[in-house]
Amino acid sequence: MLFLAKIFMYLITIGVICIVFIQTQDMPLAASIYPTVVAIIVTLLLIIEIIRVLPSKAKSNPSNIGADIELSSEEQSDSGLRKAILVFGAIFLLISGLYLLGFYLTIPIFIFGYMTLEKEKLYWALLYASVVGALNWYVFGNLLNLPFPIGILWE
Repeated sequence: MLFLAKIFMYLITIGVICIVFIQTQDMPLAASIYPTVVAIIVTLLLIIEIIRVLPSKAKSNPSNIGADIELSSEEQSDSGLRKAILVFGAIFLLISGLYLLGFYLTIPIFIFGYMTLEKEKLYWALLYASVVGALNWYVFGNLLNLPFPIGILWE
């Protein structure tokens, strides 16, 4: 079962790498070089991992296969499951927000939401999200003139 889960994750990674290569074909060289280099590195590491994980011809003891991450009893409890769902949900919402709303709007919203969920005081969450949002806009938008995507809702 663990081997099938790894194969599934490898296929997802291969799919993401293919999407990166396809999306960078229409970009200028300066814009496509970083994602292409990262995709090549991930591809090489994935090939090494697949070779390392392939079952050998000799029979190995299935009890010593183990998982990549050992879960403690706290992590297997309901509260641990809720924390895991919160983390993966936050990552999903961050990526969705970057796609829909763009970088400059999503990052402050994400920071504010995360600090609110972690029960920080409301004024600290607002202040921190505002300062980080303003710094991102000033440094990346004005000083460095980096063309971050504005999101498909604003196009």
